Amino acid sequence: MEWLKQEGRILLTAPSNKVTDMFLDSIYSAILRTDLIRSNTMTLNQIIRLGKLPQKPALGVFHLERATSSFATDHGLNLKLDRDLKNAQQSVLHGAKLVVATCTSAGSQLLDQTFKHVILDDASRCTEPEALMTVLKAVQSSAQLVISGDPSVQAVSDPLFQEPGLQLSLLNRLMKLDQTTTIRLN
Repeated sequence: MEWLKQEGRILLTAPSNKVTDMFLDSIYSAILRTDLIRSNTMTLNQIIRLGKLPQKPALGVFHLERATSSFATDHGLNLKLDRDLKNAQQSVLHGAKLVVATCTSAGSQLLDQTFKHVILDDASRCTEPEALMTVLKAVQSSAQLVISGDPSVQAVSDPLFQEPGLQLSLLNRLMKLDQTTTIRLN
C-alpha cells in the first residue's frame, strides 16, 4: 500500500488471471479500509486490470474495457474506430497508477509505457518465458523489479515443458544462484 502513496506507476503481474484477481480483490479491500481515496491520494479509476474480465463482479470496475468505454463516453470518442479505441485505451492506461495483468498480458503493446515499480507475484508458478515478459517491462522502464513467490513450488509439471527445460521457474533458477548475490537490473 505504501507504494501506491508514492509518485510513480506500478505494474503488478502474476502467472494467472486467478492470482491477479486475488491481488486486485485484496488491494481493493485495503483501499476501501484506508484513507487513500478520501485523501485524494488516488481514485479507483487509477487501478486498471488488463486482460480477462475478473470473475468477481465488483472488480469489473477496474477492467480496461469498462474504463475505456467510460473514458470514450466522457470524451466523445467512437470505439468502433480503431484509432479512437487505441487512444482511449492508451489514455486510460497512462492515467493508471497501478496496472494489474498476467505475465503474458505484460507483453502487450498496450503496455508500452513506463513504470517505477514492476512486481512479479507468484513467480514460482511462471515459466521463464512468461516471467521474462515482466522482466522486460522492468528493464524497458528502468524500474525497480520485485520477484516474489514460494521457491518450493515447481512452475510447470506439464511434460510438454520438460524437454526444452522450461519446468524450472525464473525464481527457482535465481534461487539456485549464490544466495548472497543481489541481482539488479539497470
